[in-house]
Amino acid sequence: ICLFCEMLKGQALRFIPALEHIDLSCNKEAGGGLTTLATNLVLLPHLRSLDMHLCCLTKEDVLEAPSLKDLRELDLSFNKSVGDTRQNLLQTLPLSQITKLPLNNCALSTHASTAMQMLKQLERLNLSWNKCVGENLRQFLEPLQPDCKLQELRPSSCNLTTEDVLHLESACQRGALSHLKQLNLSYNGSVGDGGWTSLFEKAAALKGLEELDVSLRPSASLSVSPWLPALLEALPQLSSLTRLSLQHWVLEFS
Repeated sequence: ICLFCEMLKGQALRFIPALEHIDLSCNKEAGGGLTTLATNLVLLPHLRSLDMHLCCLTKEDVLEAPSLKDLRELDLSFNKSVGDTRQNLLQTLPLSQITKLPLNNCALSTHASTAMQMLKQLERLNLSWNKCVGENLRQFLEPLQPDCKLQELRPSSCNLTTEDVLHLESACQRGALSHLKQLNLSYNGSVGDGGWTSLFEKAAALKGLEELDVSLRPSASLSVSPWLPALLEALPQLSSLTRLSLQHWVLEFS
């Protein structure tokens, strides 16, 4: 059993009632121990952030998350087994107050999208490396309402398609991403030129964007020329942009 889990057992937690953040990440022996751990974590009335990424969590561990209903930030990333649970992963979590939810590399299924409408306070969502998002991004975006507080969206390396980017554009147009500041679409070389062109042609809906990443994998070699004019024309509408990443694209000169 991991050292940190041992420290958090029993009556030890009653001596640190002001604790707000616990980072147990990269403790691979913690898997299977959240049942006991969660029972003791409820002794912390101010606990707002729990980081358990890369902890080899089991399906049973995830089902214990509802007892931590006052959490604001919960990191379950790099725990691939949690995406295999028959019960919807997100339906087992304390969603109403969550503001940060990294779920990258969790082997999610498309059923996870059904709980998006319950994430009323969500500000940061990382879906990277979940291949099911490709061809299904619409299911994750449609539940978002115009009053959505989402500021950071990361569907990096998700096998996104042109249709996915068009659905992203549609969500922007209806105001569901009006607060978005960081958008990471990197490592999605499967998106066609038409998808990038259309997104940048409607860039006015992303006027609050501060960071944009559409980089390719280092091994990729695709031409940026077909949609670069649309991006250049969009830049005056992206006056808040402070970081733009276009790594590994090829610029062709005629």
